[in-house]
Amino acid sequence: MLRTANEEVEVMSIAKAVKLTGIGKAKISAAMDKYQASRGRIGLAFIPAANEGGFRRIRRSSLRAWLERLEREAIYVG
Repeated sequence: MLRTANEEVEVMSIAKAVKLTGIGKAKISAAMDKYQASRGRIGLAFIPAANEGGFRRIRRSSLRAWLERLEREAIYVG
């Protein structure tokens, strides 16, 4: 049987990601928009809304990976 870490399947709303990280809703939403516009090359990966008018969801592991990329990018900020 295949085992998957809870972090891989746990999903959260944008509001929960904001509360967890302290990063504003606008920045998280913009990162999700970048992900969609770049077809997954940059930004924050997300799960699209299941139905019209629904909400996008974020996997905890995707949020962690995005934060790690932001940290790496900060190395090069002068």
